[in-house]
Formats: sequence, C-alpha cells, structure tokens
Amino acid sequence: MKAAEDYIKTFSYLIKVQGYISQQVFNCDETGLFWKKMPNRTYITAEEKMMPDHKPMKDRLTPALCANASGDCKIKPLLVYHSENPSAFKSHKILKEKLQVMWRSNLKAWVTRKFFVEWVNLVFGPSVKKYLQEKNLPVQALLILGNLPSHPPNLDDDIL
Repeated sequence: MKAAEDYIKTFSYLIKVQGYISQQVFNCDETGLFWKKMPNRTYITAEEKMMPDHKPMKDRLTPALCANASGDCKIKPLLVYHSENPSAFKSHKILKEKLQVMWRSNLKAWVTRKFFVEWVNLVFGPSVKKYLQEKNLPVQALLILGNLPSHPPNLDDDIL
C-alpha cells in the first residue's frame, strides 16, 4: 500500500513538473493469449483425456498493446507467435508487412528485449512523433512500462 501511494505521488509530481498532458502519456503492456486452449471445465470425458497422443491445444501468442491516456492514439501492436510463417499465411497469401501488427516469432511466443526495442524504434517512436506533430503538441512523450525483462530500465540507451 505504501509503495503504491508513493508511486502515485511521484508520478503526479513528474507529470506536473514535466508538463505532460494525457495525449503525451502512453502505457504499454503485454499479455499472453492462449487462443486454442480448452477451458478447465469441459465435456471431454476422462477416457478421452487418457487416450494415447491426446495433447491439449495450447497455442499462445503475445500481443504488446499501447495507447495514450486520452485514448485517441492507439499504437500498432507488437505480436509474437511461435511460427514465423504460419500455414494460414501461406495458403491465403497473407503478407506480414501488410498486417495491422508488427509480427515477430520465437519458440515460446514471448516478447524479448530485442523485439521490444525494435517495436519502440520502428513503430512507437515514429507513430507518436507523427501524432504529436498533427496535434501541434511538443514532441515529448512519457511511456509507462511494466517491470518485465523485455522492458529494459535503460531503454533510452537503445532508442535510435
């Protein structure tokens, strides 16, 4: 409770001193999405679960989502999946460059530091700069991140 109260005071002070408005404050977070996982309670019988080669589907993807506090600027998400080129992309001739997400892949479908830094430099930075210039606001933004290994504390060292 004390840490949360201290954080609120520190954050409020930072906003006031630096002069940020809600359009300049961005929050980015990632979440795991198990899109083929069976629910805990299901009608699969115990016998079916015990059958040889029965393996529950656990396809996972991880989206990293970002928007500003005013809600009028949503940044193109980073999406990490275990496959670089899913078969559905091949059969439907989908180009990853045309997707509304920045597509990356690794075996565990986790956002890595490398992916996150690429997203900041190639998507977040240019999008925020364009948005702030269109709104005639100072090109200065505050990005709020969680305490994850993929969100490095010294991110400003990696920004181009």
